[in-house]
Amino acid sequence: MKYLFLVLLLLMPAASAYQVFWYADEVDRSNSIDYADRYPFDGIDRSDFSFKKYNCISLTAYNNFANSNPFDSHNPITASSPKSVLKKLRRADLNKLANENSYDSLEPDNYDFSDMDCWTLSDYNGFARIERHDSWKPATLRDPDNFNRVIHNVGKKRYNFFDYKDLLDLR
Repeated sequence: MKYLFLVLLLLMPAASAYQVFWYADEVDRSNSIDYADRYPFDGIDRSDFSFKKYNCISLTAYNNFANSNPFDSHNPITASSPKSVLKKLRRADLNKLANENSYDSLEPDNYDFSDMDCWTLSDYNGFARIERHDSWKPATLRDPDNFNRVIHNVGKKRYNFFDYKDLLDLR
């Protein structure tokens, strides 16, 4: 038993020096890039964090990256992008794409649960509050069944689903 403790004690510095990166959403990607920029000589570069690895992405960050090199394989995201790409965006990004061209197939705030994989709680509640008499109800603590359904269906791919401001809004 004391040898196990000694081995763990010796491994602690090596384990604490190892950086863990998460690949859930645009917040994780931003944090990872900040780490790569802060420590330029550790062998981890910003190019290690490809958008394809992430469940959710930022429209602005992706389009800035795609426009930075016109000769690579990355094209900016538009309303005609595949649905699998559009599902990786938040509500504000989807509405921005929908408002760019009124003749495309996207309409602002015309979404289903399958389109909400990368939304936050405030995205969902903002969408649910648009029309009072539709089937979308804002997630509040007063209705725990709907609250749990929204968390499990909308927030399933996000580690950053809640914001501290959301907790003030859940009364």
